[in-house]
Amino acid sequence: MCSTPEVCHSSAAGPRGASASTIVRESNHAHVSEAALATRSECLNLIASGALQRPPRPIHESLMNIRFLPDAPDYRGSNLTIEFAALVDGRRVPCAISVEALEDHFGAKTYDSAGWIDAFDAGRTRIEAVAREHLRVTNGMPVLLKSGHFPPGRVIAG
Repeated sequence: MCSTPEVCHSSAAGPRGASASTIVRESNHAHVSEAALATRSECLNLIASGALQRPPRPIHESLMNIRFLPDAPDYRGSNLTIEFAALVDGRRVPCAISVEALEDHFGAKTYDSAGWIDAFDAGRTRIEAVAREHLRVTNGMPVLLKSGHFPPGRVIAG
């Protein structure tokens, strides 16, 4: 039994021992097993009437619209990162890569903001590909890429 007023799912045995999801809404203590619903339309009618709530749908990674803004990256000395931005389903999400990752994997020629930004620009396609995967996995949360996010060894972009 849930202690908060929300939709919960638990396994319950349906007819002939089949497993069914039990939907619980604490605010009116209604307990309705999917097996007890004769048709999908009955379930939809219950949801429409407010007797049941539809559980939130998880963001499916393949449905996310992710694109990177062509803006110039920014150096942040406070945390030694190069920042860039993505749009995830129309929402701006900050992304960053550590200067250590740029030195280790993208051939920064100088160890200053100009060298790190040049390394970012040279490896931008690969950096954005790794950031895209992290955005998918985390459902669009901000990304901080570090050296460990890239394969071992020194790989020069370009």
